[in-house]
Amino acid sequence: VMFHSCGSLTDVIPDLIDAGLDILYPVQPKARSMQIDFLRKEFGGSLSFYGGFDVQELLPFGTVRQIEEEVVRMARVFAGRGGFILSTSHVIMEDVPEENVLKLYEIIRDISRYL
Repeated sequence: VMFHSCGSLTDVIPDLIDAGLDILYPVQPKARSMQIDFLRKEFGGSLSFYGGFDVQELLPFGTVRQIEEEVVRMARVFAGRGGFILSTSHVIMEDVPEENVLKLYEIIRDISRYL
C-alpha cells in the first residue's frame, strides 16, 4: 500500500505502519522532520520512502554540483538497507533549469558508480 500526503506526517507514521502502509509518498525534505536521514533512523525497516529530492529550492536554484552532492548523499543514507525510491519530492516545475533536471536524472541513473 502506498500513501500520498504532502507535508509532515511524522506524528502519525507509527499509526500508518500499524495500518499496513508499505510506502510513504512523497518525502518532502522541507517539511518538519521529513528529512530522509531522520526517517530512515526512526522508521527504516518498517516503511519504504518515495521521493526526498528537494524541488522547492535545490532543483530550481542549486548548481549542478550541489544537485550531484545531494543525490549521492541521499543514496548513501539508504545504501544497502533498501526501503527508498530516490525521486523528486514533487513534480518538476517549468522554471527549473534544464541542466539541473538532466544532472538529477544522470546521477540517479548512474548512482551505483557513487556508492
